Amino acid sequence: RTIIIEEEKPAKHPFFGTGPLRLILIIITAICAGIILRQCGFSRIYIASASMFPTLRVDDRFMLNKWIYKFRNPRMGDIISFNRAGESEFDIKRVIAVGGNDVEMRSKDVYVNGERLDEPYIWRNEHIVYRDDNFGPSKVPDKCVFVLGDNRDKSRDSRSWKDKNGNPDPFLNVARIEGKLVLS
Repeated sequence: RTIIIEEEKPAKHPFFGTGPLRLILIIITAICAGIILRQCGFSRIYIASASMFPTLRVDDRFMLNKWIYKFRNPRMGDIISFNRAGESEFDIKRVIAVGGNDVEMRSKDVYVNGERLDEPYIWRNEHIVYRDDNFGPSKVPDKCVFVLGDNRDKSRDSRSWKDKNGNPDPFLNVARIEGKLVLS
């Protein structure tokens, strides 16, 4: 009696096949998945200014989650990337108040709904009070947020924004938000 042992052939994948064609299809699939994730879900960004110091430093790089606000609204404390109407560059700031909140600043201290915020993450000079260190009180409109940089003395944010006629325009429409920074 003779036993014939046949060499097993590698299983052929129904879509990717075998050999060089399989490798090419896997590479093309990975590139397409990366492009889709980058365009629709996540992208890398770098920090270009010191307005969020000490939390974020110039030239730091982070991932930006572009999907999160399709499923929930921005929350107080979120660090967001956004584009103000009429501006070509994106900016990064912290959400301080959301639609329906009353927001006020008195000598650099922030109050939301009458309660002083505990902000251990900010950087500010306690000895100098600028005009923008006092704001409001003002109610944040629905579908808008009030944002500030963590480096309060060096940040161009909700306190200083103006409309095209030079009138105060302190609120950011949530539709202008690109995404939330993913901090490690």
